[in-house]
Amino acid sequence: MIHFNSNKKLQLVPLVVILIMLTSNLFGQCGPIASGTSGGNANHGIEFDVVALNSVRIDSLHIVMFDDFGAAGGTTSTDVYLLYKMGTHVGFYNDQAAWTSLGVVNVTQLGNGQYTPIPLPINVVVPAGQTIAFYLITWEDIVGNTDVLIKYGDGAGGGPSFNDANLQIMEGSGVNGDNGAFWGTASTWLQLEKDPKVKIFYECINGSDAGIDQTNCINSALLGAIGGEGTWSVNSGTGTFANPADSNTVVTGLSLGLNQFVWTITATNESDTVDITVNTIDIGISQIDDITLQATSVTANYQWVDCNNNFSALVGEINQNFSATQNGSYAVVLTESGCSDTSACVSINNVGISENDFGNKLIVYPNPTSGIVYIDLGSNYEAIEVKLINPLGQLLSTSSFVQTDHVEFEINSIPGIYFIEIMASNGKKAIIKLLKE
Repeated sequence: MIHFNSNKKLQLVPLVVILIMLTSNLFGQCGPIASGTSGGNANHGIEFDVVALNSVRIDSLHIVMFDDFGAAGGTTSTDVYLLYKMGTHVGFYNDQAAWTSLGVVNVTQLGNGQYTPIPLPINVVVPAGQTIAFYLITWEDIVGNTDVLIKYGDGAGGGPSFNDANLQIMEGSGVNGDNGAFWGTASTWLQLEKDPKVKIFYECINGSDAGIDQTNCINSALLGAIGGEGTWSVNSGTGTFANPADSNTVVTGLSLGLNQFVWTITATNESDTVDITVNTIDIGISQIDDITLQATSVTANYQWVDCNNNFSALVGEINQNFSATQNGSYAVVLTESGCSDTSACVSINNVGISENDFGNKLIVYPNPTSGIVYIDLGSNYEAIEVKLINPLGQLLSTSSFVQTDHVEFEINSIPGIYFIEIMASNGKKAIIKLLKE
């Protein structure tokens, strides 16, 4: 199904080679080609072929239009739909799936004898010897006495209509767009007998072009060369081509940094290079104290995230270091040189520890807690005493444990801030600030 969009936006995708963005010295100004403005017939739509005698980029086109009602209450404006397909239109008159929409635009027709610009960019490269087909129709123009038509002449049955040194405009096929017949049926098309009245603006392609330089975040890329049959080769770096003779092939196994590939035209031995740069990000992360994490990279942009909350961003945490305010699991999203990646998640379980003789193996969790508290001591101790103290320094409870490497107890007091004092029989001591929710 064709979907029309007159407000199309160009999105840059690292793996997609957009052939319309080529180096400035590749194109030479040629054209336009104009098939004339006079003709004795018209209809709502026309499909026609254009054959590239030499490689060109077609930029835009104008057509001859007029108001069939003239002064008898007609209008001067209408919506014009523009579609194209590579290859001939013959046999694809009403095959929607074969056509690509370039958009719809409202234009003011300039009348008989004048070309009306269709301000929809085409920007399609047509290699030498290949055909591109266009479909223009003033559909939805039947409102009251409105009837803006596309003009064409009566052809001779499918031969060339007009040509210059680079393009050949072929006779086309007309369709009547009345009653919503956008695509019509095979019987509604006046096949290969209409001489399109069109002016095509294009630029010539000079020599070989290996495509657009790319910067990727992965070790593969889609290459896109033009200029005739040829072969890919590696000039620097590494790469394996899916098909070295295919101008639009995938190359894998790229090295980090610069990889350069050469597209050489078989017939002329002309060549051009394309650079594929593969960037990488250091996603290392380390814990530099009980509650602080540090990204290894010193040049990236940082965004710390909560791994336990669907990797949601932590507001304001955009520095190389991150200090947790509560226990949890955290990671950092690093962005550099157009690439983005996420570090491993690191658990922080020591938020609130203000004094600790047990070392970094001491873990108190969860914090905050709903009541139950777990203490992992990291080693087995002969005797452990745990005191629960409120913010006023008042002792609320004391619990004793023997021959253990972990402790579990419950805070039965009201929600609020508490301090846990842990004392081992060998004199080791730790004080933890804890929040009960």
